[in-house]
Amino acid sequence: TFSATIDLKNKDSFIELFKDTIEVLSKIKNIKVLLKPHIYTDMLIVNDILSKYKSNNFKITYLHPSLLINNSDICICNLYTTIFAEAYHKNLFTLEYTDYSEEDLEYTNNKSQVPEYTDCFINKSLYQNPKKILIDSINKAITENKRNKQNTYGIDQNSLIEILAHN
Repeated sequence: TFSATIDLKNKDSFIELFKDTIEVLSKIKNIKVLLKPHIYTDMLIVNDILSKYKSNNFKITYLHPSLLINNSDICICNLYTTIFAEAYHKNLFTLEYTDYSEEDLEYTNNKSQVPEYTDCFINKSLYQNPKKILIDSINKAITENKRNKQNTYGIDQNSLIEILAHN
């Protein structure tokens, strides 16, 4: 989206959060990252940021989020999303990396807007090295793999990830 929003700390927060997230994900080996933009996301900004990384692990997709979470190991957002409820109930690890305004943090008591569906909440301005916290949290989520422990969804029976990776 990248438009300024009253929930975030400043007008550039969305772009900075996205850049951080892509930078961190580009450092993780052997993963495929499916990016699901909103209908009103400025794709010129997305493509510009992605072009700075040599990784071909990133794939933009417009598939419905419900389909994507059935074939994923982790769901990451930069501003709370309602898909977290479904992802959480399907045992998908949910991680919110954001930078809420002081007013929002005060209202939520330094937590996600909907903490009951958020496994990991990282508010950028609350940490000295938030990208380290982010990469450590992602690696922990991948290693522990909440979904595999539950042995439910997450098996890419239709090879969706593989098909998307080659398109």
